[in-house]
Amino acid sequence: MFKKLLLAAILAVSVFSCAQAQDDSLYYDLGRVLVRKTNTKTTTIKGVDLEKYQASNLSDAINVWLYGTYSTSSSIVYVIDGNILTDVNVYSIFDIEEVTLVESATAQSSGAGPGRQMVLIKLRTDKPGGHGIEVNGQNSLIDLRNSANGTLAQANSTNPSAVYDEYYLSGFKNYKNVHIGISAEYERDVNPGQNGYGLEFLEPATFNRFKLNTYLTAKLWKGTTLTFGASYLPQANRYSFEHDTLDTYIPDTQRIYHNTRVTQHLLNSTVSIKSDIATGLTNRFSIGYSHSNYFETDMFNNTFTQSANDSLVSLKTHAHNFLLRDYLIYHGRVGEFDVEPTLNFTYRNTLDSADYTVVQTNKYNGFPDDVYHYHYFARRTLSRLFVTPSVDINLKEIVDMQGGIVVLPSAIKDTSATAHPAHIYPFVSASLNLAKLLGITAIRWQLFTSYSKQGSVLADESTTLYNFNYAINPYSVAFVAGDPALSHHNDSYQAGMGVGIFKNFSVSYNYEYKYFTSYLDLTTQTDFGPQTLVLPVNSRLVTTHVSARYSVRTSKFSWITTLTGTESHMQALDTAVGNRYNATYLSQGHRWSGGMTHRFTYKNYFGGVDLLYQVGERPENLVYAIDGTPGGLPPLNNNSFTVQNTFFGVRFKVRYLAFMELYVNARNLAQNQSSTITDNRRFYGLGFKAGI
Repeated sequence: MFKKLLLAAILAVSVFSCAQAQDDSLYYDLGRVLVRKTNTKTTTIKGVDLEKYQASNLSDAINVWLYGTYSTSSSIVYVIDGNILTDVNVYSIFDIEEVTLVESATAQSSGAGPGRQMVLIKLRTDKPGGHGIEVNGQNSLIDLRNSANGTLAQANSTNPSAVYDEYYLSGFKNYKNVHIGISAEYERDVNPGQNGYGLEFLEPATFNRFKLNTYLTAKLWKGTTLTFGASYLPQANRYSFEHDTLDTYIPDTQRIYHNTRVTQHLLNSTVSIKSDIATGLTNRFSIGYSHSNYFETDMFNNTFTQSANDSLVSLKTHAHNFLLRDYLIYHGRVGEFDVEPTLNFTYRNTLDSADYTVVQTNKYNGFPDDVYHYHYFARRTLSRLFVTPSVDINLKEIVDMQGGIVVLPSAIKDTSATAHPAHIYPFVSASLNLAKLLGITAIRWQLFTSYSKQGSVLADESTTLYNFNYAINPYSVAFVAGDPALSHHNDSYQAGMGVGIFKNFSVSYNYEYKYFTSYLDLTTQTDFGPQTLVLPVNSRLVTTHVSARYSVRTSKFSWITTLTGTESHMQALDTAVGNRYNATYLSQGHRWSGGMTHRFTYKNYFGGVDLLYQVGERPENLVYAIDGTPGGLPPLNNNSFTVQNTFFGVRFKVRYLAFMELYVNARNLAQNQSSTITDNRRFYGLGFKAGI
């Protein structure tokens, strides 16, 4: 009955219109919570600042602006125009307007899993002018860097080269009440593979990716706007190699042949209607759907002197993700206070399956073939409804307070018997504009603080792509999210400050403390072989982030520089776990990571240089703390630096074109000898960008 009433209410408020419009540019949509931009601590990157970087994964391009090596594809959850549904890499960087990191505990209540960073993606759906066509392209030569000595591979290995390709074409047309656009991109990325020591890559790890995207926005009538977006991405991965090795158990020389073929398909679509129902009352209704297929076939051949083994392995996964959201927002005033109560309904249904098959043939000289069959199939269904009431109170843009709760109206049926998720998760945030309070106009000075209680049950799921796939995982699924059975209640606290001086210099500081309980799988070697022990671990994660930004602007010249630094410190708090798994190791050391970015223009010339660094010593995770296991000793102090991104170009006029750009670019151009923070590849390229 509750669901029927909910759907009826959503449909009812979606069809009304008229009255005064809400300015969407004043808010960030985190998925379940709307927050004011001016009262939320964020870091924003323009999409145009990332266009010249050869990256098939967005996290590789933005880490220098955010948390350095702490910002990875596994630590970031992307919210694309308010929806957590699909992999951000289905979109071309040329289709992205802005990338924004949200440094608030409210993000944890709005769908980011425990310990993950929430990054908002704003797509380019409001292009200026009546119509236009844009063309982009770049090619890069890729070679390998031998991290052992800091030089290109020589001696006992060969170092092949490969080519990175990216080509993009888009067009748009703006009518009076309708804006439409479409884009297509082809991307090819390669990891050449270093031969030597018996290893020979017959075909390096490669994927070919096509991206098709379209959007439509239409003003249906006064106060009502329809937005539609769809994307489709097919991808093909492949690699093969041969390897000679000595089998210590026989002993005998073993010849290994491995061939992998992967195809992936990812479809994503969203539709939303924003309606101004009455004066001050706005409704936002949206539906999103994402579908993913993954097909992998592996062929193995192990040949010995007297025997051979042939294996054919296949994996098929299918994933569906349906999301329905509705915001009901009232904009009112009580005296001098702006009061905005909001009621959000979020319903999510996900379904995925994994089908894994192995056929192995063992051949021995003089004996009949021995054929082995193995089949594994798993299916998972999740269905969740969240209700999130909240209220924001603002006093003259000086003081802002927002609080609310995420409510699970019904029990979670997809958790294990050991998981006991709560039904109510509160969150609260506050900001204080000290400069405005004190009447200071020469500087900007603002304080931020927030708190949320969260559990993995609140983590929204998204389908994901695979880049270079080196090993099949029989139990892999296409979703990325937390399992409610693996993490219980978490408390997240954040406090930050932003200071701007003379309009061209600013610094910010953010402190984050998270307390959580999780289950940890620890594998140890015993006299009876490897034993796995599952332990509940009470832990804390303390993250400190600082950044500075400086800019110079004249009529002909501009320069913008940012510098960031982040330390993330995780500790197990349980005495029993700490004593058993080397408490001294867990509490020692520091590791800072971040980047320095530079962007400049002079007349028609432009360029940029990004540096990525990691300094200090710190355990990677609890597993390495187990005494007697490989890697159980604390890591050596390894300071790593790399020139991650470099580009220089010129913009000029060409007849019949709106503009033309030519540039040269490089990735991982230079590194120190002991650097371990890159993927060991160097890119040297040329590119262009043109508008018609």
